[in-house]
Amino acid sequence: MSCSPTQAVWKQVGCMSLGSNLQHFLTTRINGIDIVTAQSYIIVLWSVWLHRNLFIWKGTAASPTHMIQTADNFLQHWVERTEGAPNVVNDFRASWSRPEQGFLKCNVDAATFSNAGCTSFTTVLRDHDGQFIRGLSGFVDTILDP
Repeated sequence: MSCSPTQAVWKQVGCMSLGSNLQHFLTTRINGIDIVTAQSYIIVLWSVWLHRNLFIWKGTAASPTHMIQTADNFLQHWVERTEGAPNVVNDFRASWSRPEQGFLKCNVDAATFSNAGCTSFTTVLRDHDGQFIRGLSGFVDTILDP
């Protein structure tokens, strides 16, 4: 949240005070705001994450304006594609079970996107108290079979 491109993105979208970390940002900026603004912040956050990964893994740099345009385009396409779609309510309740004292637990999730020809993944490492230890997310430019 402290790198200059990220700060420039948030300044351009009118969010001057990011706080010291992502948790602070989410609890102070997303809670209690209208759904449209919350969607915009979340999509901009995703775009910053996407372009950070593109820079790290492919050396592709993007301007703050491009990151915002990517977010705006994605949100516009998402709204167009979901407008009028029925709301689906899932009764699925995720639960997390603690590892034994002194052990860590690593949860993993992945998704394949055949139209984009890639696979994304996320991992979260927590201790026996449920405290976040580390996380990792990224993508691979290939479709991996489950």
